[in-house]
Amino acid sequence: MKLKQLHMQFFGPYADETVNFEDFRTSPLFLISGPTGSGKTTIFDALVYALYGETSGERDGMQMRSNFASHHDLTKITLTFDHDGKHYRVVRQPQQIQQKKRGDGLTEVKAKALLAIADADKQVAEYTKKNQVQSQLDAILHLDAKQFRQIVLLPQGDFRRFLDADSNAKEDLLRDLFGTQLIQRWQTAMQAQTKQQGAAIQDQERMLNLLTSQFEFATPPSDNATMADKLALMRQDVTHQATTVTNLQTMAGQRHQRYQTAQTALQTGKQLAQAFEDRKQTAAALAQLAEQKQTQEDRLKLMERLTWVQEHEAAEQRVQKAARDLTLAKTQLVQTQTAIKTTQQAMNQAQTKLNDLQQQDSAIEAKKTQLDQLQSVKQQLVAIADQEKQVAQQTAAVAQAEAASVQAQKKLANDQKKLDQYQTELNQLAVSDLADRAADHKQLVAALKPVAANYQDAHAEAEQLASKLTDTKTLLIQATNASQSAEQQLNQLQQTQIRQQIAQLAAKLTPGTPCPVCGSVEHPHPAVALDEPLVSEAEVKQATQARQQAAAKETTLQAQVSNLEEQHAAATKKSNVAKNSFWAQVSSSIDAVSPQSEQSDVLKQLAILEEKAQTAVQALSAAQIRQDALRKAITVGQTVVSADDQEIQATQSALNTAKIEAAKANSALTTMKASLPAGTTDLKTVTEQSQVLTEAIKTYQEQLKTAQRQLSEFDRQLAGLHADERHATDQIATLKKEHQEAEDDFLSAVTDYFGSDGVTKFAAMREQLGQLPLLQQQTQRYKDDVLKQQTLLAAANKTIGNQPQPALDQLEAQASAAEAEATKAQTAFIEAKQKHDTAQRLLEQAADILAANQTALAAYADLQTLTAVMNGNGPKKLSLERYVLQAYLQEVLDVANTRLQVLSNQRYQFVLHTDLGTQKIHSGLEIDVYDDQVGERRAVQTLSGGESFIAALSLALALGEVIQQESGGINIDALFVDEGFGSLDTNSLDVAMNALESLEGESRLIGIISHVTELRDNIPDQLQVQPAGTGRSRIKVMHMASA
Repeated sequence: MKLKQLHMQFFGPYADETVNFEDFRTSPLFLISGPTGSGKTTIFDALVYALYGETSGERDGMQMRSNFASHHDLTKITLTFDHDGKHYRVVRQPQQIQQKKRGDGLTEVKAKALLAIADADKQVAEYTKKNQVQSQLDAILHLDAKQFRQIVLLPQGDFRRFLDADSNAKEDLLRDLFGTQLIQRWQTAMQAQTKQQGAAIQDQERMLNLLTSQFEFATPPSDNATMADKLALMRQDVTHQATTVTNLQTMAGQRHQRYQTAQTALQTGKQLAQAFEDRKQTAAALAQLAEQKQTQEDRLKLMERLTWVQEHEAAEQRVQKAARDLTLAKTQLVQTQTAIKTTQQAMNQAQTKLNDLQQQDSAIEAKKTQLDQLQSVKQQLVAIADQEKQVAQQTAAVAQAEAASVQAQKKLANDQKKLDQYQTELNQLAVSDLADRAADHKQLVAALKPVAANYQDAHAEAEQLASKLTDTKTLLIQATNASQSAEQQLNQLQQTQIRQQIAQLAAKLTPGTPCPVCGSVEHPHPAVALDEPLVSEAEVKQATQARQQAAAKETTLQAQVSNLEEQHAAATKKSNVAKNSFWAQVSSSIDAVSPQSEQSDVLKQLAILEEKAQTAVQALSAAQIRQDALRKAITVGQTVVSADDQEIQATQSALNTAKIEAAKANSALTTMKASLPAGTTDLKTVTEQSQVLTEAIKTYQEQLKTAQRQLSEFDRQLAGLHADERHATDQIATLKKEHQEAEDDFLSAVTDYFGSDGVTKFAAMREQLGQLPLLQQQTQRYKDDVLKQQTLLAAANKTIGNQPQPALDQLEAQASAAEAEATKAQTAFIEAKQKHDTAQRLLEQAADILAANQTALAAYADLQTLTAVMNGNGPKKLSLERYVLQAYLQEVLDVANTRLQVLSNQRYQFVLHTDLGTQKIHSGLEIDVYDDQVGERRAVQTLSGGESFIAALSLALALGEVIQQESGGINIDALFVDEGFGSLDTNSLDVAMNALESLEGESRLIGIISHVTELRDNIPDQLQVQPAGTGRSRIKVMHMASA
C-alpha cells in the first residue's frame, strides 16, 4: 500500500489542506513538527478516518468537524493510494449540519463514504454505501483500525513503557493485537465450570449427610462408617421394615373383616326392631282413620254441589253482563243526541265569525305593501351598521399589524445578537488543545501505572524481606546462643564423665599393681570420687545430639540470613530501578517535578498525575459538551433568525393588506349612506314600525286560519255524531235480544237441578264456593293417609316375617369391640407403612445422589487438572493464553532481533525472561536483553535513553510486521513515530537519529511527529503545522539543505 495524497477539508484545525506524500519520496525520512495542540496528530487521525470511518483518538468524525466551519462548509477527507497496480480513492464525510440547497433553513446531512478503484487510468469499480466501502477496504488491508494504528503510528513512549511493563500489562496489549480473547474466555469459563461442579459435589455431599441424618436406623452406624456402609445398613433396615408392614397389613385385614361382620349383624338387628315399631304405629293410625269415614262421605256430597254451582256460575254472569251492556247503550244514545245539538250551535257561530274576518282583507293588503317598503330601508340601514363595524375592525387591524412589525424587528435584533455570542464562544473553545492535553495526561498515567505498581511491589517486597531478615537475625542470635550453650553443656558432661571414670579406676588400684593408665606401681595421690550424680552414656549421647541439632539450626539460619540479604538487596535494587524509571518518565512529561527532594513519594505523585489526567478529561468532556451545545444552539439560532426574517416580511405584508382593506371599507360606507331614501329615520324607528305592521298582519292571518279550522272541525264532528247515533240505535236492539236469551237458559238449568226455588239455593251455594279448595285438600289428604299406613303395615309385616324381637344391646357391644380392634390394627399398619415409605424414599434418594456423586467426582478430578493447567497452575505456571501470547511474543522478538542487532552493532538481542527460579504465575512475558559485551542477560530497565529508543523502535516495527503476517495484511509503506524524543539527552538523541536514518533504506515513508528543536535541525524534509489563529492551522512543506 503506497500512500499518495491526503486532502482535509474543515477537519480539526484544517480548513483546506493537502498532504502530498510524493513530496517525501526522495528522502523518505521527514519531520512533522509544530506546537503542541496545533494538529500534528490530526493528520494521522484523518488518515485513519479515511480508511476506517473513525479517528485515532477519542473523538468521532462528527466531533472532528472544525469549530470555525460555517453551515456552508463541508467537512470531508479524501485519501488516494496505490496497491497491487491499482489506484484507490477514498472519500468520507461525517454527519453534519448544512445549509439547505433550496430555500432557507438548515438540514442534517448523513455520513457518506465513497471508494473508487481505477486500473490504468480507467475506473473499474465504485462503491457508495458505507458498509460496501468498509468491506472492500478491509479486504485490502486485512487489519482492523486498532491494529492499523499500532502498525503505522508508533508512540515511542508507549513502547518504552511496554518494554518495562510486567506480564499483566503486556498481556492486555498483546491480547488485543493477536485476538486471544477467546482463549481468555475459555479459561474463565473453565474456572467457572470447575467452581460450579465443585459446588454441586458439595451440595450432593451435604444432601447425603442430610438424608442419612433423617433416616431412623435400627442400629446407628459407627462414626467411621462410610457412606456406602450407611447405605447398606439403610437397605437392611428397609427390608426388615417391609416384612413388618406385610404382617401388620394381614392382621389389619383380618380385624377389619371381623368388624364388618359385627356391623352387618347390628344393622340387621336395628332394621328388624324398627319393623316391629312401625307395625305397631301403623295399626294405631289405621284405626284412627276408620273413625273419620262418615265425615269423609259428607264432605264428598258437599263437594259435588259446589262443583256444579261453580260450573254454572258463568251462565249467571252472562245474564248480568247483558243487562249492563243494554243500560250502557241506552245512556250513550242520549249523550250522542245531546252532543249533536250542541255542535250544530257552535258551527253556526264559527261561520258568522269567518264572514266578519273576510271583510277585512283589503285593509290587510295595504299594510303588507307598507311593510315591504320599510323592510327595504331596514336592510340598507343594517348593511351600513355592519360596514361601520368593518371600518372599525380594519382600523384596529392596521394598528395591530404596525405593532407586530415593530415587535418582529426587535426580536430579530435580539436573536441575531445571541447567535453572534454563540459563534464567538464556539470560536474561542480550544477543544483540540484540550483533547491533546487529555490524551498526553492519560498516556502518561497509563505508562506510569505499571511502573508504579512494579515499584510498589518491589518496595513492599523489600520491606517484607527487611522485616523477615530482622526476625531471622534475631532467631540466628538465639540459635547461636543455644548452640554455644549446648556445646558448653556437652563439655561439662564429658569432663564429669572422665572424672568419674578416673575415680572408678583409682578405686581399683592396689599398691604394687601397675596403673592401667600411666603404668606406675606407686599411687601416692589417687583420684577421689566426688559426691555428684553419675553421668551415663545416654546423657552424653543426648547432649551430643542436642549440640548437633543446635549447630545445624544455626547453620540453616546463617544460610537464610545470607539468602535474605541477597533477596533484600535485589528487591531494593528493583525498587530503585522502578522508582528511577518512574521519575525519569515524569521528568520528561508535562508535569515534571523538581527538585529531587520532592520525588520521594511515587504513589503520591501518581495520584496527583491521575487527578490531573481526570481534570483534563473532565475539562475536555465539558468543552465537548459545550461545543455540541453551542453548535446546536447556533443551528437553532440560525433557524430562529431565518424565521424572524420571514416573520418581518409577513408582518409588513399584513400591514399593507390591512391598510388597503381599511380604505376599501371607508369607501363602501360612504357609497351606502348616499343611497338611502330622503327623510329616512334611524334604524330603531324603522324597526319598530315594521314590527307593528308585522304583528297586525300576523294576528289577522292567525285569526282567519283559526276560524276556518274551527268551522271544518265542527262539520267533521257533526258527521261523526250522526253516525254514532245510528250505531247506538242498532246496538240497543241487539242487546235486548241477547239479554232475554241468556236469562231464559240460566233459569231453566237452576230449576232442573235445585227445584222451584233453584235461584235462591243457587245463590246460597255460591256463597260457599270459597270452601271448595279446602274440602278438596282434606279429601285427598284422607285418601293419602289411608294408603300410606296400609303400605307401611305391609312392609313391616314383610320384614318381620316369623322372626322374634332382636337383642340390640348385645349386638352393639359386639360391634364396638370389633371396631376398636380393627382401628388399633389399622393404626399400627399405617404407622409402620409411613415409616417404611419414608425410609425407602430416603434410601432411594441417597443411592441416586451417591451414584451421581461418584460419577461427578471422577469427572471433577479431570476438570480440576485441565483448569489448573489452562489457568497457569501447572508446573511452568503459565496459563494457556499466556503460553500462546509467549509464542507470539517470541516470534516478535525474533523479528525484532534482526533489526536490534544491526542498530546496536551486534551488541544486544531480546530474550524472554524465563528464569524458573523467579517465575511466578503472573510472569512469562517479561523481556530481557542479552548484552554481548558482558556475555550475560540484563534487565531492559538498565538500558540508556538511546538504547531504550532503538530497543523500543525495533520491537514496535517487529510487532507491526508480525501482526501483518498473522492477519495476511498488505505491506504498508508508511510509518509515523509519534513523540518520545523530549526525554532523550543529546547522546541518546544522536543514537535515535542514527537508528531512524538507518530505516531509510527500507523503502518506506517515515514521518517523525515531534516538536523537539534538535530534530528540526537534523531532518531536512519537514511538514510544518503552523497555527493561524481562531483554532486554524496550515501545512507547509520545507526541504532544507542537509547540515
